[in-house]
Amino acid sequence: MDVPNKKPSGCQIKWTENMDALLIEALLHQQLIGNRINGQWTFSSYDTMVKELREKLDLPIKKEHLQNRQKTLKKIFNDAYDMFKNSSGFGWDEESKRFVAEPEVWKALIEAKPEAKKWTTTPLPFYEKLLDLSAKDRANGKASLTAKERARQRSSNEPITIDEIDVMVTQNEATLQGFDPNSPSAAKSTSPTTPKSESSSKGKKRKEISEEDYEIKILKQGLDSVADAIREGNSILKQICPRVYSSDEIYEEIVSIGVEESKQFKAYRYLNANDTRVKEFFGCPKNFRKAFLIQMMEEDGVFI
Repeated sequence: MDVPNKKPSGCQIKWTENMDALLIEALLHQQLIGNRINGQWTFSSYDTMVKELREKLDLPIKKEHLQNRQKTLKKIFNDAYDMFKNSSGFGWDEESKRFVAEPEVWKALIEAKPEAKKWTTTPLPFYEKLLDLSAKDRANGKASLTAKERARQRSSNEPITIDEIDVMVTQNEATLQGFDPNSPSAAKSTSPTTPKSESSSKGKKRKEISEEDYEIKILKQGLDSVADAIREGNSILKQICPRVYSSDEIYEEIVSIGVEESKQFKAYRYLNANDTRVKEFFGCPKNFRKAFLIQMMEEDGVFI
């Protein structure tokens, strides 16, 4: 294994296959424990991964290094995923880590897409794991949302979760600085009217604490009210919106219904590529799902 030379902080990092493996495992773990919201990693997830990779690699890894390498790995995956997601006649060879097909199938693809030629010999050592990280986002487009698009979602009164607020702050799309407890929007979040006697009591209490502490208390009350409103809105949204199944749930169900281990990856890719397939799959009674899945795949020319 190639061991990169240690360089001072701020320099470029030369990534090896072993380093990629460690980064991808760290990303998968953070995704599994819920530190990825709508395709974006939370602030705390980067802190954890930077610390973990520094310890394992003994290199001055920074957040920027992880972000840049992610972009490179994502581009490699996207190139392959877009090339083969709708191409029939191809299979995945676990040993060589390459897509394989009959010569005439390759020839037809290369004639249609000359850039496909490189994949006849180029391995993809982490394709399955990158699929876990990226395929669902490619299917529903959430990871491609820009800051402006997320802003349009927020302006349309769509409920925002507490975790999404964390991501917005991480991406510098929102901040809690400059919050004015006396502004009209803050006033709506607190009690609309306060009896005179109660107001007088609060005035005395305010004298007993510092102005800074008082403002922090008012801010907390406002944020608590906003959080309650968000939770209520999300509760209503869950009742009117169809269930969205995660990639983990899809894979677990494929295993649960008894799909053979050697065929699970192909079934997983097939379902993940289309949300309608997922809805039909989970809408079918559980004891018929395996047969229904096989029938769907055969009708689409995909055999397992």
